[in-house]
Amino acid sequence: MEKSRHPNEEEIDEKEWLRIANANPVFDFLKEPEEDIYTADDGRPLHDDG
Repeated sequence: MEKSRHPNEEEIDEKEWLRIANANPVFDFLKEPEEDIYTADDGRPLHDDG
């Protein structure tokens, strides 16, 4: 991971970043039923060997 470029900027872990992004109202439109366009039958499963 790249070091922070700003000396006062704290690094946050991925879980915290996702929590903050999920709480941001700019993404509220993604919670609308019209945006839920995919099902478990779409595409192929991803098997990440990591």
